[in-house]
Amino acid sequence: MRKMQARTWRIVLAGLALFVIAPALLFAGSIQAEAAAPRGVQSVAPLNPCADCSKVGNFSISYNKTWKFVSKPLKLCAVFDAKGSISYTLWYVIAAHAYYYLWTNQTLKSPELTLTVERSSCSGSKTTTKVDIGQHWTGYSCSFNPSISVAYPWGVSISGWPSCGNRNQAEYSTGYGKGSVYHQYNSGSPSSFGNYDSRVATFNYPCYGVFASGIMWEGNTSDSYSAGNSSGAKSVCLSKR
Repeated sequence: MRKMQARTWRIVLAGLALFVIAPALLFAGSIQAEAAAPRGVQSVAPLNPCADCSKVGNFSISYNKTWKFVSKPLKLCAVFDAKGSISYTLWYVIAAHAYYYLWTNQTLKSPELTLTVERSSCSGSKTTTKVDIGQHWTGYSCSFNPSISVAYPWGVSISGWPSCGNRNQAEYSTGYGKGSVYHQYNSGSPSSFGNYDSRVATFNYPCYGVFASGIMWEGNTSDSYSAGNSSGAKSVCLSKR
């Protein structure tokens, strides 16, 4: 009888020991695991736009486009000149047995627009009472509708584009008083376009379009011009360099 009681007490004590020691071992194990795990380590997003991208380089392309409009009512020739540059980063991508190019950081820098008012023969200066001039940007082809981001005072609107109907476009218009030469500088107001993937156009380059518009006054008489309705937009194409 006493032997059975002693055996029973040994079993109870062993159970109590296991109940006390097991949590301690688990706690020690958790401390060891926590000590082994690195602290303060965070994943840093890669600079590349994709895992399979290889940077070709940073580039910039300049443009200089001209339109002429002869107004019979005002007996003048309006010469519009748009110039500036588009900077971009070019990547080469090899993924899933395919290869293509990717243009990122496409930024329209210092897009300048100049209006020179001349006589109807397009020679010799002529003065107007006031003018409104504007420049308009979007994808050059009707099928290319890039995302557009603009800085104030530029705006994004839906309006007519040569042979394409209404489209989203970045535009900026300004008004001036009496004169013969007018300059619209945008050195502190860059605009940008979304990334372009050459796969969507069978390896074509991204081509953007710009056209000029204006209203000229002489006294109480005015005449308007929009390259979007006549000679059309001019293309500015990036390249693989």
